[in-house]
Amino acid sequence: MEKHGFWYKAFHLYYDGFRNMRLGKTLWLIIGIKLVIIFLVLKVFFFPNYIKQHAEKGQEAEFVAEKMSSLSPQPPPPKGGGAAMEPLPPQPPPPKGGGAAMRTY
Repeated sequence: MEKHGFWYKAFHLYYDGFRNMRLGKTLWLIIGIKLVIIFLVLKVFFFPNYIKQHAEKGQEAEFVAEKMSSLSPQPPPPKGGGAAMEPLPPQPPPPKGGGAAMRTY
């Protein structure tokens, strides 16, 4: 009896399973074609290399940092010309009994 390693057994498990497929081969072919379309065709036409086109050579990190900081939302200015924040209105007391009030019908 021959001893085969883990990788040998794992390879033959998938190899034998794929060899005996009928519908599965067609489905894997469709999945492969879709992946080629997504990663090769769409990337080339719809996702140009924006950083390479707009940043100088060697200054890509600074370009990204500048764009990210300019796009981040700025906090609104405080009301009243820089005065301290207004206190919150008083909250109503919690219901008695320690929990949510139950309705009785």
